[in-house]
Amino acid sequence: MAKRLADLPGAVRDSLERGRNSAAMLSGDRLQGLSEMIQNADDAGARQVRVALLGDGLWLSHDGEPIQLEHVFGIAMPWITTKSDDPAATGRHGIGLMTLRALSSSLQVHCAPYHVQLEESALSAVSAAQPPSWLAEEGWTVLHVPLARRSLDLDSLHAWIEGWGHAGLLFLRSVTRVSLHDSVGTSVRELHLNWTDEGSFEQPIAGEEVTVYVRRAQDPEGQEYRVYKAAFASPTDIDRYGKAKAARTPVAIALPLYDSQDNWLHAGLPVVKTAMRVRIGAQFDTLNNRQGLAPTGWNQWLVVVMGQLWLASIAELLGTKTALAWALIPLEAPEDAKGSSLVADLEHEIWSVAGQPLAELAQVPAGGQNIAVTQLAVEVPPLELVLREEEVAALADCDYTLPRELRDADRNWWSVLALWRQGSESMLPPVDTKHALRLLDDGAFPINRRIALSAVAIDDRLDAALAARPCIALADESIIVPPQVDAPELLVLSAGTLAEELGIGLHLHPRYLDDTPDSQTVLNWLRARKALMEDSSALALLKRIAQAGSSGRPIGKPLTESQLLSLRDAFESVSPDDQQSLGPAVGRAVLLEAFTYDEKKKEVARVCSPADAYLPRAIDRETDSFAVAAGKAPGLYWMSSKYATVLRSNLGRAGLGAQRFLRILGAELAPRVIRHSGLVLRYADRPKGLPASAGPATRSTAMQAIDAKYTLEDWESPDLQRVVTDISAERKHTQRRERAAALVAALARAWDQRLADRATVIAASADYGWQTRGDLRAYWLWAAGSVEWLDDAAGTKRRPCDLRLRTPASVAIYGTEGANYLRADLHTAVRQQVLEALGVGGKLQRKSWCDTFVVCARRRPALWVRSGKRRRPWSTRRWPHVFPAGVLPRTCTRGGYCKSSPTCQGLF
Repeated sequence: MAKRLADLPGAVRDSLERGRNSAAMLSGDRLQGLSEMIQNADDAGARQVRVALLGDGLWLSHDGEPIQLEHVFGIAMPWITTKSDDPAATGRHGIGLMTLRALSSSLQVHCAPYHVQLEESALSAVSAAQPPSWLAEEGWTVLHVPLARRSLDLDSLHAWIEGWGHAGLLFLRSVTRVSLHDSVGTSVRELHLNWTDEGSFEQPIAGEEVTVYVRRAQDPEGQEYRVYKAAFASPTDIDRYGKAKAARTPVAIALPLYDSQDNWLHAGLPVVKTAMRVRIGAQFDTLNNRQGLAPTGWNQWLVVVMGQLWLASIAELLGTKTALAWALIPLEAPEDAKGSSLVADLEHEIWSVAGQPLAELAQVPAGGQNIAVTQLAVEVPPLELVLREEEVAALADCDYTLPRELRDADRNWWSVLALWRQGSESMLPPVDTKHALRLLDDGAFPINRRIALSAVAIDDRLDAALAARPCIALADESIIVPPQVDAPELLVLSAGTLAEELGIGLHLHPRYLDDTPDSQTVLNWLRARKALMEDSSALALLKRIAQAGSSGRPIGKPLTESQLLSLRDAFESVSPDDQQSLGPAVGRAVLLEAFTYDEKKKEVARVCSPADAYLPRAIDRETDSFAVAAGKAPGLYWMSSKYATVLRSNLGRAGLGAQRFLRILGAELAPRVIRHSGLVLRYADRPKGLPASAGPATRSTAMQAIDAKYTLEDWESPDLQRVVTDISAERKHTQRRERAAALVAALARAWDQRLADRATVIAASADYGWQTRGDLRAYWLWAAGSVEWLDDAAGTKRRPCDLRLRTPASVAIYGTEGANYLRADLHTAVRQQVLEALGVGGKLQRKSWCDTFVVCARRRPALWVRSGKRRRPWSTRRWPHVFPAGVLPRTCTRGGYCKSSPTCQGLF
C-alpha cells in the first residue's frame, strides 16, 4: 500500500498533501485530534482509553477491536472515511486523525500485525512500539504522536480533559473511562461514569409509540444525570450528510440532577453548547471541524424529535424526582432568534413545549396517587413556612396541596407554576396573604405562626386588613385587635411600667422579643402605629443605632414621622458632644423620606439616608442657598420638605429644629466632594492616581505643562457637576444668574470648613513610583470650571476658566471693556477664593503681564501691530490704559514683530 501511494502521480500526491494540511487546519482546537482518537476508540467498542505524555510524544491506547487494513487506508487518505456505511459510527478515520497534524506531521499506529507511520505524505512500516505496561495491555491499539520538545505539556492536556468533565462521556456507546497519566504512569485525571438501569416506559412521542429506556449516570464526585434514550423511525425522504442511516435513529436526553451550568449537544463527544439545562446526544450532521452543527434537513428533523423526547423526559422526572425537575424547566425564551442557528432552533423547540404542553402533561405524587399539578393548591412563597399543607388546601377549597417535599429550595417551583398560570385559566389561584389572615380569628392558632403570618401581612402592606383582626397575643395568651392610634391603650414590652399601672398598658407576649425577623417586623409595625411604648435610655439607643450605621447595616425601613420625632427627642436629651459624635453614624443607619427630580424636572418621591441628601429650600432658607442653586437639577436627593414643620422643636432655639437636626445626621448645605471613582491603583500600598486623560482638556493641558500624568487621590463632585450642567441649560437668563450666584455663595460658605482641604491635589508622573510635580487644582474644580454657567460682563454665559475678575491690575492691563470679565454682581470679596479655584482669573502675576506685553520694536519703544500683511507702529501713548505708571514695555531683541510669539501677534 505504501508503495502504491508513493507511486501516485505528483498532482495526486500534492492533492492528498493539501487535503492533509486542510484537515490539520479544520479546528481551532489543536487537541481536536485527541477527541477524534477517543471517538474512534468508541467506534471500535473500547471500554477504556488511556492518554499519556511521555518524553518522545503523545500516546493514546484503547482496548477496542484491533485495527484493520482498511482503517490504515482511511488514515492515509484524507477526506476518505471507511465508516460511511455504519450509521452508529461517529469517528472519522482520515479526516479526524488528520487533525493531529496540528500537533505533529507524524503519526504512528500500532496494533499487531500493523505498525505503520504516516509522515508528511509517506506511509511506511515501522518497528513495533514498546509502550509502558501501564499504558497498553496486550492486544490494545496504540497511537503515538511524536512531538517537538515542549510543544505540549501535561497541564494543557489536563485542562483540555477537564473541560469535558465526566459528563463528556454520557453519549459514548462503549467508552466509560478516559484517564490521563504522567510519564511514570500516575493517573492525574480520570473521567468515569457509573451506570444504573432505572427501568423504562412506553409513550407516544413525535407521532409514534416508543419505548424510553431510563438510566442513571453518576460520576465519582456524586453528580448524577438521568438519561432517557429512545429510537425513532428514520424519515424516508431525508438522508444524513456523508453517513448511512438505519431504520430507526437513537436519540438520548440527559437531565442533570444537580446545578449544572455546562450543557452541550453531543455527537458522541460534546460538539456545541446550549443554554438549556440539558445534554442531548444524537446522530447529528456536524461541521467538518466538529465544532458546530450543519444546517441540514436531517438535523431539523432531529430538532423536532428531541423537543418531544425532552417533553416526555421532563414530565417523567417531575413524577419521580419532582424537587429536582423544577430547575430544569426554562422560564424565559431563548436569547438567540429562531432560525439563527440549529442550536437556537432546538432551544426554541424545547421552550415551545415547556409551557402549556408540559403543564397539561405533568403529574406529581400527592395523597398516595399521581395528581395533575394544575389541580393542586399552592400558597404564595412568603407563606410557605407559615401555613400547613392542610390549611392551604382548606383555604383553596380543594383536596390536596403541592407537598413541601416536592418543592425546591430556590422556589423554581413557584416560577414554573406562575409561568403555566399565565397561559391557563384552569389552574387554581395561589392562596395569598389576604385570604390566609382568616386563620388569625382562631384563638388556637399558635403564637409563633401568628407572629409569622402578621409579619407577612405587614410586608404585603395589608396594614388595614391586619389591624382589623385579632393578630396580637398578650402575655396571658389572650388575643386582641392592635390598639388604634386614638385609643388610650397601648402595648408595653415589660411588666411594671407606668402605663400598665394606669391600666392602659397591655403586656405584649414575650415571643415578640425573640431575635427573629418576624418578631422585629411586627414590633416595628406596632411602633409605626404608635401602639407600642418602649422604655429605654436615649443615649444607649442612639449608640446602638450608631453602631449599626458604622457597620453598614442600616435600618431596613424608613423612619415614620413619629419615629423621627422620637429620634430627635433622644438627641435633644444627650449632650452636644454626643450629638456630634453619634450623629453621622446614626444618619447612615436611618432612611428618611426624600425627593428628587427626574429628567423631565418632575418631583419623584424617594427614601434615602440623610448622609446622601441635601436640605431643601423649606429647611435651608438662605436666599442664596444650595437648594436655590440646584433648582430642579436631576439626580440630587433632598430631604422631604415636610420635615421643616414635622421637626419643629418645642424647646425653641435651645432645641434641635429641622436644619440643625438633619445637619447632625449628615444632610448637607453644599455639594459633597468625594473620592474620584476613576482612581486607579498603579502601585501597591501607594496612593491611587487619576489619569490626565480623565476630565476636561484644560486639566490635561495644565498637567502636561508640568509633565504630570496623574493626580493623586483626586476628588470629584457628581452633584456639583449635575448642578452646573443644569444651570448652563437654564433658558431664563435671570434665573440662570440667580442660581449661579447662589451656587458660588453656597460654595463660599462651605469653603473653609469642608471644601478648601479638597481643592488641591498632588500631581505626579509614573516612573517606578510616583514622582511628584507639584500641586494642582482638584478634578471637581476643573470639571465645574469647564461648563458654561457663569455670565461675563456682557451677560453671556461662559466657562469659569475663560473669565477673569475685574481688579485694578486687570483693568490696568486689559482695559475697562472686555467680554472676558466676570459679571460684576458675581464678584465679592468672600467669593473671590472660590471663583479663583473654579478657574476664574484673579490676581495677575508679574510673569503673566510681562509675557503678555512683549513689545516688538526697532530701537524705539513702539508697538508693532500686524494687520493681515501690513505692519504699522503704535505709540505707547495711544495705549495709556495698558501700561501702569512707571511700567515701560519690554523691547523685543528680535526687531520687528515677534513671529514666534502667539501672544504678541494676537494681542492687538
